[in-house]
Amino acid sequence: MDKPRSQRLLRALIWPLGLVAATLVIAGCDVLIPQATLPAPTPLPIQVSASISGRAWDDQCSLPLGEAPSQSLSDPGCVALPDGTYQANGLREPGEPGLSGLRVALASGECPGTPVTETTSDAEGAFAFGSLPAGLYCVTLDANDPSNAGVLGSGRWTSPDAASLHAQASREITVGAGALIEAQDFGWDADVRQAGATASPIPTIVATPAGCTDLAGLVEDVTFPDDTPVGAGESFRKVWRVRNDGTCTWTSAYAMVFSSGERMGGALLVPLTTTVRPGETADLAVDLVAPSTPGTYRGYWLLRNDRGLLFGMPTTGVNPLWLQVVVVSPGSTVTGGWDAEYFSNRNLSGAPTQTRHDAAINFTWGSGPPDPLLPADSFSARWTGSTSFDMAVYRFHVIVDDGARLWVDGNLLIDGWESKSKREITQDLGLTRGEHSLRLEYFENRGTATIRLYWEKLSKPSFPEWKAQFWGNRDLSGTPVLVRNDSQVDFDWGSKAPAVGVPADRFSARWTRTIDFAAGLYRFRLRANDGVRFYIDETRLVNEWHASDGMTVYTVERFLSGPSALLVDYYDDSGNARVALSWERLTTTLTPSPTGSITSTATITPTPTISPTVTETLIPSDTPTDTLTPTETETATPTPP
Repeated sequence: MDKPRSQRLLRALIWPLGLVAATLVIAGCDVLIPQATLPAPTPLPIQVSASISGRAWDDQCSLPLGEAPSQSLSDPGCVALPDGTYQANGLREPGEPGLSGLRVALASGECPGTPVTETTSDAEGAFAFGSLPAGLYCVTLDANDPSNAGVLGSGRWTSPDAASLHAQASREITVGAGALIEAQDFGWDADVRQAGATASPIPTIVATPAGCTDLAGLVEDVTFPDDTPVGAGESFRKVWRVRNDGTCTWTSAYAMVFSSGERMGGALLVPLTTTVRPGETADLAVDLVAPSTPGTYRGYWLLRNDRGLLFGMPTTGVNPLWLQVVVVSPGSTVTGGWDAEYFSNRNLSGAPTQTRHDAAINFTWGSGPPDPLLPADSFSARWTGSTSFDMAVYRFHVIVDDGARLWVDGNLLIDGWESKSKREITQDLGLTRGEHSLRLEYFENRGTATIRLYWEKLSKPSFPEWKAQFWGNRDLSGTPVLVRNDSQVDFDWGSKAPAVGVPADRFSARWTRTIDFAAGLYRFRLRANDGVRFYIDETRLVNEWHASDGMTVYTVERFLSGPSALLVDYYDDSGNARVALSWERLTTTLTPSPTGSITSTATITPTPTISPTVTETLIPSDTPTDTLTPTETETATPTPP
């Protein structure tokens, strides 16, 4: 960015918020903020989008109502009207203060329009609407709005419409892509001013009738410190720990109010729920929703006392609380962001060349390096983190050029560790509710470099092999804590848990699957430590629901032809946990076996291993590549009752 443009952008961000700067320590960092009202954003890679900003001010005329017009006015801020009265001139002049606490509405399209968002003017009367797409907008201030009437009283708008008799004042603005529209001001001439009262600016540190002062100090960001990644559309709660640095006691009549910037779906006013005496601290929280478009967003909040006057933090008493979050695509970030390690070789060997914090794993470096410290080819990277999931089946997506592999809770889920052109690899995995760890490793061989990871919760998951359900009790009762696809029923967990979120002892599980059997006599073998039951087409053939050491093999023979529904129930009491089912076709004889009798044997023949269903799709590029053959899968049917 050229220097004049960067100066224009910085001026556009700072001017509506105040020009004088000061240093404020927030969460251990020195942040440059304007003393007058709002802190200027630090030079961060914030998306440049269109914005509209302006100021509401008290347009003053000191001449009394009804005074006869004269050729020379004694107050240059007044203009004479034909009816013999005076009004303010509609020009903001030195000493005319801003009007704080006014609700300003923004509508899309021609005026008056239907408001799509709103903000509140700060202690200097400034307001701003950011992150706007190109289009036509209407900015409105309504003097009859209950929240505005107490601030404005009786009077009239002098700007943008001189001597307007309407309660609403509006500005219709056409905004181009990335435009920064400034000076969309509103002037209000109050009757009390015309009657001869002399206005003084709203004090930055508010004195109450008792003579005390209101002032706040930030102690720390309790949640979502600056630049915390959040998923697009994700709900989150921002909490500031604030100290009462004034001499007034904050009561439930005090509130935190949205000032400017990105509101992110938060309430305009959040009343305090506790009494905070001078020197005490309180946690102030607001519930927010991250914007739907990835980018960096910042919002500002002020405190309001029991008289409706705004105050904030040092040094002038009107600096606001603020938050800044990095919005990323849903299902692509982890709590606190990714810990990233980059290596100057393709094997993740030795000490990393660079360590840093990445909000999301979504990079297209092309033929260049991720960082000047790294080579453009033959480098590798590792990202680690953890985040909370609901109990559901998730589909993980890795888009990569060249190689990548993904672990979930220490288990390898996706293995695409090979030099290959850009492609997408997906794998489904059932997860329990709670925290799960993720690790993604990547290497670039040569040419273009791409890596992206994201996941989605499946509303209607498929189970191409065995649908597995796990319970945190030994009775298969209640709601499962985990539902997933298993390639086979053949597990020896020992003393460990089957998955994160499932207990190591006293758990139960059920596997269901429909298989199209060629006609013939089949022998099924089953063993478990501890109890097991086995059904074919809702007929129970094995019922060994008791403690067992897992050494006994239960054998049953059954004539099958066509689709048959298989079901295995299992529970573990304590100690080692294992369960296995296998079968073989003995004969193609078309005479059914007369019984499904069970026998015990000393050996068990495992079912042939079924590979996990991993989908890999090549992404077209300028260079022709070979097409992969999709993996064949079988359709699952509903669980038998």
